[in-house]
Amino acid sequence: VSVLREKEQLYVMNLDGSGQVPITKPTEYTYGTSLSPDGRQFAFHSDYQIYTAGIDGSNRRKVAGGEKGLLYFSTSWSPDGE
Repeated sequence: VSVLREKEQLYVMNLDGSGQVPITKPTEYTYGTSLSPDGRQFAFHSDYQIYTAGIDGSNRRKVAGGEKGLLYFSTSWSPDGE
């Protein structure tokens, strides 16, 4: 499975490009993807918030953000996956 960011929209798909599943909407500004140490999740920024999702795009969950004017520029995982 691969994560693709195209025109600010985030997708997951098979390595051959098939099975594309959009994770974000075309209206969301998305950036800063980071794969978890165990390879089961990834984190990303979208519209001033940080989310995690399963590597297949399932279980999108907001984990931080939403404060007006607060910008996040990078995502990373601690070695224990937090």
